Amino acid sequence: QKVFPTPIGYIKNKKFTDRVLPIANEILSNSNDTFWGYSTTYSNLSIKDKLLTYDWIVDYLMKISYEFVDKIGFSFRKPIEFSSLFVSKIERDKSHDTHMHPGCLISGVCYLSTQNCAPLLMRDLRDVRNFAGLIRKENNYESSESVTFMPKAGDIILFESWVPHKVPRMEDYSNNSNKELERSTLVFNISYV
Repeated sequence: QKVFPTPIGYIKNKKFTDRVLPIANEILSNSNDTFWGYSTTYSNLSIKDKLLTYDWIVDYLMKISYEFVDKIGFSFRKPIEFSSLFVSKIERDKSHDTHMHPGCLISGVCYLSTQNCAPLLMRDLRDVRNFAGLIRKENNYESSESVTFMPKAGDIILFESWVPHKVPRMEDYSNNSNKELERSTLVFNISYV
């Protein structure tokens, strides 16, 4: 019997991500934002406002957020909003260190384009076993401290915002240094109004 699960939501919707991709490409081609050392509109509130004008994006992301929360056995206490909604592109030599989204409830990553890209690594915040003196015999579903998602275009991952996650250096996951490496995403965080 498994207890204290950390639920991760997975949806495949290439039709949605293909429709978002040209919008993201246009935004990123006109943006010089490099908040974390790679191309991102995270800190640009005018881009968030622009993305919020696409009702079909807003409606779909809200719908899947409500469905995810319901599926894991919860509901929102009051109205929700996007605390952040942005596009990003991680290319060669770039990464994003382990982080969480404090003050948020649900986070989501929509993979718009993935060419030889690095995975999304998610870590269990409850590493108490390390302090208990137990020795891990093998890394399996029950004993693993992390999970690796190798994204493909059309994948959408949802998770509670307290889950630590990162994107390692792109080159570490490519077997050919001459290949184009790219990871374009639409990212959102949900919080209470």
